[in-house]
Amino acid sequence: MTSYFDVTLVLLSFNMSSKQSWDNLPDIAIIEVYSYLPDNDRLSMSLACKNWRRLFETPVLWRCRKVIFKGLVADEIARHEITFLRLFGRQLHKLSIGFTGLSFRTCRDLALAADTYLSHLMKRTDVHLDSISFEELNLERFWPFVLSRNKLITALCRLLRKQRTLKTINMISTRLTLIEGCRVLEALGRYSAGTTVEIIFLENVFRTSVIPYENIRYVNALNRFQAIRFLHINYKYLREDILRNLAKTLESKFEQLNIIIEGRLVGEVISSKAWKALHGKCPNLRIGIYIYTTALENDPLPTLVDGMKIQACYIFSWSDLSSRKEELGKILRHVGGTYASSLGTWDASGVLAMALGDNKLQQLVEEFQEIRATELVKSFRKTTIKQLQTKLELDLTVLKKTRNGFEVSV
Repeated sequence: MTSYFDVTLVLLSFNMSSKQSWDNLPDIAIIEVYSYLPDNDRLSMSLACKNWRRLFETPVLWRCRKVIFKGLVADEIARHEITFLRLFGRQLHKLSIGFTGLSFRTCRDLALAADTYLSHLMKRTDVHLDSISFEELNLERFWPFVLSRNKLITALCRLLRKQRTLKTINMISTRLTLIEGCRVLEALGRYSAGTTVEIIFLENVFRTSVIPYENIRYVNALNRFQAIRFLHINYKYLREDILRNLAKTLESKFEQLNIIIEGRLVGEVISSKAWKALHGKCPNLRIGIYIYTTALENDPLPTLVDGMKIQACYIFSWSDLSSRKEELGKILRHVGGTYASSLGTWDASGVLAMALGDNKLQQLVEEFQEIRATELVKSFRKTTIKQLQTKLELDLTVLKKTRNGFEVSV
């Protein structure tokens, strides 16, 4: 695939003041320039000459579309996007939908505009989407108006039921109620998408207070998917019978399970036996865990049992960790000790390095040097990195200066 820098080199090789140079500019360079422009600028550029007009219709330029409905102009945006579908709908593969400017005054207009657009999209037989993404809708926080929200969910469900080529669905941070979330999952799983969807992002798809696995409707909806390769989901949305059903349905097709551990952990802990059974049925499965430091308020260690074959561990924080040093050290030591034989990537982020200090993290790196590729040393001082390199005989192939220190690839 041609990179931005490849095209830049081509452009720099031409004398831009020469008409002949512009005439001989490769199509791929013009297409790359088009790809960085908004619709209006693309249209203006297409009026320059017949060749640029021809390249304006290159299918790759119209594969992805981000539709953001904005407050008082939502209806105008819907009409604009419907026109886009008439012109380039057959080239559209990836669709992203979002909303801004939501208030009591605009919520009805936003819902009506979205319904108009989605209804038109649903009726078009020349549009074959393989990816749908919702731009962090967070309906719990931004859309408390029940009637208009219900209209939006109904329109989304109608669209999803009609999808026959969908491969990816991204619902991160949509924050739906239990009923809304089950409706959306059923709209996917009960119909054609249930046999085609391979990649699902369900992180924070429900409101913070919802414990979905207690509802049989949610369990049944999740069990309808037959082709999942990649699942990104909160730990609190899982339980043992869900894992058993996924293993029974997916078997060797199931390749990646990303688990989010954050906030208040409630409900049952999935046993080591259940994880071992999952790995037995799904031999190709790789597990990654994402631990947010909000989980430190409740001890997350009981969820990290030895039956999980974790290949990647990521730890994130957006707050001061000075009061959490003991808990962080305990988690890092537990993860490193329990999963040293399988762990391939360990990213503790620079924030943790600053919270624990070089000495503490250096001890951990020395203790768990079996890890094949670690970013645990991110933000170490250069002298500390050199000490590790000498002591552990590490092959530090990349040493890049970052804002907080040094980033190392092993």
